[in-house]
Amino acid sequence: MKRLVYILVTALIALTMAATACAQENDFASRTDEELLALYDALKSELVARGLFIEDRTLREGKYIIGEDVPEGEYDLECLSTSDDDTIGMMNSIGGMASGFPSEDGLDYGSLFGAFGSMMEYAASGMDVQILGDFGTVLKSYELKSGEKMQIRLEIGTALEISSGTCKISRR
Repeated sequence: MKRLVYILVTALIALTMAATACAQENDFASRTDEELLALYDALKSELVARGLFIEDRTLREGKYIIGEDVPEGEYDLECLSTSDDDTIGMMNSIGGMASGFPSEDGLDYGSLFGAFGSMMEYAASGMDVQILGDFGTVLKSYELKSGEKMQIRLEIGTALEISSGTCKISRR
């Protein structure tokens, strides 16, 4: 009987120590900011390596290596804005500000800048999306305007290059 009590007490102590060790390991509040960021980076890298993608991401202009920066898989890509959108917005803002100032030569600068903005909207190009292979060879090329969406398959050994805009990528 004493032996059974001894085994049970030893098991209880071992379980208590294991639970305490686990609780300390997951105690994020006591960690420094640097420790938390390092842990987050390590977790994110492991998720990408395993092909898991748990959140939508915003991709800005740049090149993303499939399997390192973005896991292989099927995605929805949505153009959030293009470089032209920023310029059009600036023209329209200048037009709005200029409309409040009188002109000595009789020109309505507000309407003039507004017209420039409208012309640019008509001629605006979209965000360029390219799938690159070895040595930067363009395998596929797409253009999306603001608000447009597409489905895309990303494979190991390729890269996704975004230029002239920003997009949201979501796992399908």
